Amino acid sequence: MSFSAKDTIRRWQQRDDVADGSHTPHRLQTTLTPTQEAVVVELRKTLLLPLDDLLVVTREFSTLKSPDPL
Repeated sequence: MSFSAKDTIRRWQQRDDVADGSHTPHRLQTTLTPTQEAVVVELRKTLLLPLDDLLVVTREFSTLKSPDPL
């Protein structure tokens, strides 16, 4: 068994349940202007989207600044 498989098994053994968790980081590396923030808040109130979907919509239609991918 490879190291990564052992590491994965160890992490799963320490879990309380087997449900798949969110893959979205808890702290998004995104910077919003006050105007962009107001738009995102209104979109969230109006569309009632889950945060993951709201992030996709926001990034698609705005110029959010995020770090370069690895």
